[in-house]
Amino acid sequence: MEIRINLVSDWAVYLMRRLDAIGGQLKNLPPTPADIGKAFFNAALRRIPARPRRTHMPAPPIQPPAGLSLAKGYQEVVAASENGGDLFPFQSTGLLAHDGKDLMLFDWGIYHLHLSVDPHPKKAGFNARTEPLLYVIVTDDDLYQIAIKPHGEWSCVELLDIVEKNWPHLLEHARCGMKVANAVSTDQEIESMRKHQINCAVRLSSGNVYSFLASGIAMSGESFKANKAMIDAHRILQAVERKVKEKSQELELELGRDGRALPETAAIRLVVDAHSVKVVEEASGLVLHDFSTNEQALLFGGAIFNLARDL
Repeated sequence: MEIRINLVSDWAVYLMRRLDAIGGQLKNLPPTPADIGKAFFNAALRRIPARPRRTHMPAPPIQPPAGLSLAKGYQEVVAASENGGDLFPFQSTGLLAHDGKDLMLFDWGIYHLHLSVDPHPKKAGFNARTEPLLYVIVTDDDLYQIAIKPHGEWSCVELLDIVEKNWPHLLEHARCGMKVANAVSTDQEIESMRKHQINCAVRLSSGNVYSFLASGIAMSGESFKANKAMIDAHRILQAVERKVKEKSQELELELGRDGRALPETAAIRLVVDAHSVKVVEEASGLVLHDFSTNEQALLFGGAIFNLARDL
């Protein structure tokens, strides 16, 4: 009996359906399963999940931007965050590319939000773009307003200075305890490093040095964390596939029980529903593997990419 199984391919087909459901597209066409996996985790990392969050203001407090429209947009961002509204309309239109890049987010974990309440003239689902942006750090339960600055301040070290002065616990995990000789300290140095996909330690005005504040930048310019998540998912799927093939004789006995004729080919699929993730022999419905919660976290990101199961 031939066993036909490709769990990585089944996984990629499922992820692609999830990505198609939210719109957008992939830049790399035709995509491989690895491309789709990276894009899925990348999309989950870049989209801010809608949920109520406490909103934190730095000292001195941010002043609402000049102009009625911008001030109203700023107020709506804060209200949406506190009430569990969707911040997607205020985010970058770059989200339409599931495999797009956001080097500031990958490097520092800082999002930028536009402050318009008017609809985008060309891109449905987004608000119009604005020159001043609200730079924020977002966690599961909190939104930290760092500053309102012009568009394009992607390498502005002052943003990290503000975070350190107001919420040092957000950076503590990345603080370098030893002396770092080659840490960079200027906006220009950071911009240059990112252009070459180099992860660098940054020295703030306090003299403290931090490294790998967020997901990190891969040599391809993609999110290092998204790439690692894809690799981890592939590993667990390939391990399960090997176990299924190693137990081919047991599978034949089970399928031939009670005198049933063995099929020439056993088609084995990854089946995902709202409650479980399983490996199933297609014709009989026989469950060959039921993924644990920890295994599902590897396949879909778990707590690291908490949007992955909600895309």
